[in-house]
Amino acid sequence: MPSELAVIIDDSATSRKILERLTASLGGIATQSFADADGALSFCRDRCPGLVVLGRPAGGTRAADFVRSLRAVTAAAEIPVLVISSAEDPSAIECAREAGASDHLLAPVDHHEFRLRARHLLLRGQMPREAGANEAPDQQHNYGGEADRSNFDFLYNMSHELRTPLNAIIGFSQVIAGEMLGPVGTPKYAGYARDILDSAERLLGIVNDILDVSRLEAGTLELVEETIDFARTVADLLKLLEPRAEAASVQFALEHDGVIPSLRADERKLRQMLLNLLTNAIKFSHAGGVVQVVLRNVGGAIVIVIEDRGIGMDRHEVELAMTRFGQVATPWSRKHDGTGLGLPLAIGLAELHGANLSIDSTKDSGTTVTVAFPRERSEPLPDIRAAAAIGLA
Repeated sequence: MPSELAVIIDDSATSRKILERLTASLGGIATQSFADADGALSFCRDRCPGLVVLGRPAGGTRAADFVRSLRAVTAAAEIPVLVISSAEDPSAIECAREAGASDHLLAPVDHHEFRLRARHLLLRGQMPREAGANEAPDQQHNYGGEADRSNFDFLYNMSHELRTPLNAIIGFSQVIAGEMLGPVGTPKYAGYARDILDSAERLLGIVNDILDVSRLEAGTLELVEETIDFARTVADLLKLLEPRAEAASVQFALEHDGVIPSLRADERKLRQMLLNLLTNAIKFSHAGGVVQVVLRNVGGAIVIVIEDRGIGMDRHEVELAMTRFGQVATPWSRKHDGTGLGLPLAIGLAELHGANLSIDSTKDSGTTVTVAFPRERSEPLPDIRAAAAIGLA
């Protein structure tokens, strides 16, 4: 069963259907739709969904009023809210953001942008309910000691305190950078707003990484599995990272070795793992270098190899890089941002899928990271020869 629930609110049956399909395409998401705000608010009080997509409620209810009412409910105060609004009414978006909306999109909705924003909000709003103080003792997870539980609770509470102001910083910097309320008098100010947005999103990413690593160590991070076109997912990620690679004067080379089957995995966690590995490969490549990405079918099992010809590491540096907050202290690494969480998080997410992540690196020659998924996670490929034998191919 899906582990996430999204509530959709819009007075147009057609818009609701479109938003339902888009939300369901994220994978592992159940949807509940409402035309009116009151019914949705009552539902949210009882069920506390992982995401609210707020279009145009029936009866003329303002988005800001709904968000304000939702935030007033203790159990629903932290639910991420994505507001869909017309570009012709920027004040409605401004009011909704001031009331506590998490993000916004302009109608008509760009499907790709919707998926990106919705996934981000679902990840941002994930609540480790199994760590809650209201659970019965026999329902709580084993955190490995009194000390570990206290550490996890501290990190969770701190992440909540950081997310609240970050949401406001991100939201209002988007409004300014996009000049949604009118042109900014001095063009440099719009550039500054984009810089603020980039910095806030980077900080939010760090907060999420810290919490995810802690949840991995506590054993509370779970998979929401679905069938994924692995080859397409990798190609999409390479396309997403192209601007970053171009800025570093690095190119990608993608190769398929055999027919790549579909994979049973948690798409969001899989993408996070691969993004961390690919970003590291770009980060530590030399200008003019190539990051080679090879997808292999090894006896039906999926293997991905990410190879760069960058600065590389010796054995001690590899061990350090694999530890939480571990960073190899070199003049090169100090030129780049990073917390030292990317590789440990990738390793943990691979292990969560039952995969093996190995690193082969040579100082001044480059690094090769190999992730081998277990055979049982691959979806069986159709037997073409058998199909041909009965005249179907």
